[in-house]
Amino acid sequence: MTKPVTHPAKGILAVQRLTLREVAEQIGMNSQVVGRMLNGRAAASPRFRRDLSRVLDRPESELFVAEPRPETLQAPASHGGGRRGAVAR
Repeated sequence: MTKPVTHPAKGILAVQRLTLREVAEQIGMNSQVVGRMLNGRAAASPRFRRDLSRVLDRPESELFVAEPRPETLQAPASHGGGRRGAVAR
């Protein structure tokens, strides 16, 4: 099992000695929702991104990595079109 990636904002919270609850209050959101977003269990809304950036005084680009859009993802290239190890008859 892979280890979950720690959100960059969590380290900034620790350095600035802010609790999740304090940040949630400043953003105007429930601390459980903020926790889910920072733990990757919920998608971060544009409003959340903007507000977290403001509260932590950091650019969004430092806090959030852009995810590729689905239309830019490509299926792996086919190598010969057949099953591996299949015997031609």
